[in-house]
Amino acid sequence: MAVSGDPDEPKIPHRRLARARERNRIGRAAAGYLRTLPLWQQFRFLARVGWLANEAGHTIRSYSDEPRALEELKERATVPSSGYDIHHIVEKTPAYRDGFSREMIESPDNKVLVPRYKHWEITAWYAKRNGKFGGLSPREALRNATWRRRVEIGLSAFREHGVLR
Repeated sequence: MAVSGDPDEPKIPHRRLARARERNRIGRAAAGYLRTLPLWQQFRFLARVGWLANEAGHTIRSYSDEPRALEELKERATVPSSGYDIHHIVEKTPAYRDGFSREMIESPDNKVLVPRYKHWEITAWYAKRNGKFGGLSPREALRNATWRRRVEIGLSAFREHGVLR
């Protein structure tokens, strides 16, 4: 349902969709759209979308967060919040596979709190082929890389996705 007359407004079904994948697709579209609106219009939009606002309102709103300083992102990771996920700067599973210790991987220094949809985008970015890495995905390019290199790429991904300033 697009009732504003704005052709860019995503179509939100009146009823909650059964499949989580479809609900998440619509939620991400709504979150991207909201970033283009002033705050008062964001509230009006969310008031109109019923089930979606009830189910994913925090996640949709968190997507509009401004980039933050690294220390603030780390500090926020100590207190989970609706609409946000704890994300590891150095990806967990690949780091474990390459022999890094649990202490390094699970260290508070490797954890930040990021908006959920941006977390998903960053995770997907790691899997996609990328010209910056010779056509490999960042995840493939980081196999056997040093911890420092992994941190550099993780922070770069945060900047690219508007999480880190």
